[in-house]
Amino acid sequence: MPLPAPIRILRRFAGRYLRERALHRVIAAAKGAPKVMFLPSSGPFGSSLLRAYNVSDALTARGWASLCVHSSLDLKARRRAFKAFAPDLLVVQKSRHPLNDPEHLQGLPFVYDIDDADFLSPKLTDRMMRTCASARRVMAGSRHVAEWCAQWSPNVDVIWTGTELSEGSRPAHADRAPIVTWAQADPHGYPDEFAFVRDVLLAARPRLPELTLRLYGWKPGADETMLGPLHDAGIAVETRPPMSYEEFLLSLREVAVGLSPVMVQAPYSRGKSFGKILSYLDAEVPVIASDEVDHSLFFDEGSGVVSNDAAVWTDAVVRLLSEPQARDAMAAQATRKMIGQLTLQAAVNKVEATLRKALDG
Repeated sequence: MPLPAPIRILRRFAGRYLRERALHRVIAAAKGAPKVMFLPSSGPFGSSLLRAYNVSDALTARGWASLCVHSSLDLKARRRAFKAFAPDLLVVQKSRHPLNDPEHLQGLPFVYDIDDADFLSPKLTDRMMRTCASARRVMAGSRHVAEWCAQWSPNVDVIWTGTELSEGSRPAHADRAPIVTWAQADPHGYPDEFAFVRDVLLAARPRLPELTLRLYGWKPGADETMLGPLHDAGIAVETRPPMSYEEFLLSLREVAVGLSPVMVQAPYSRGKSFGKILSYLDAEVPVIASDEVDHSLFFDEGSGVVSNDAAVWTDAVVRLLSEPQARDAMAAQATRKMIGQLTLQAAVNKVEATLRKALDG
């Protein structure tokens, strides 16, 4: 039976609302169930939403007493939560939060979750080494991250980020405009990746009657000089400002092809996993991705295009934009694979196995 506890509400509360009386109600409802407390690095957005808040909710539905405390809790409030909830296990989600440090966990056993190459930041490297070494187990978002973690922990599990499919119908590709997107949240912050995307589209434009590039995360007053060569080649450019995740997913249903370049010369890029790709798959957008990180482990022939060759990317853009039925077929096959490997439930299956191993000590 699903746990009839108000954990879903409590997980979004700030420290001043997280009263011991409410926590005791959770404990009473969860009598006999394993108690796990998630410590997210941020509020309910980005990887904290997908790998902490959502996972905690899913575990609650499976009978765990799972509580995701809001990232706004200060040290005093966290200690009150530890005392009242008495978790059997903590899950430390990334190290970006200053309190996600072993010295603030009061000796409680914990699992460490990391899905980015934050270890490249001099401000975080030492803390992350200590956290890996002190954790009972480590959950890594990709092979690359797992390889770094394995230097400090013998117990590392690769767990890809998963998400639930959003509601509503997706239009057939015959009804979509020839829009290609590179859905990077900060296009200016990845100049090597932008240059790669630009060159691919410049090569594709003469072979297509029309072509539009959509960029997300475009802030008012942003430098638009980087768009000049695209405009000059007759490529329409749409820029979208930062928006909610729900709005973002809905907007992607208008898109024909999604690009996911990873440039290994940018060290942080090697720590990526399936972030924007999850959004493409949700919107049934065919994906063209670099042959880096774990892309080739998920996509196969027919469900996506994986290559580091710009010419292959160009040919794929031209073919897919010219053949709506090919886009429909590729998106359908990718969706089937997503349901098996990249949904929230698929991720929670692996998270649950890792937590049980950690509880067994």
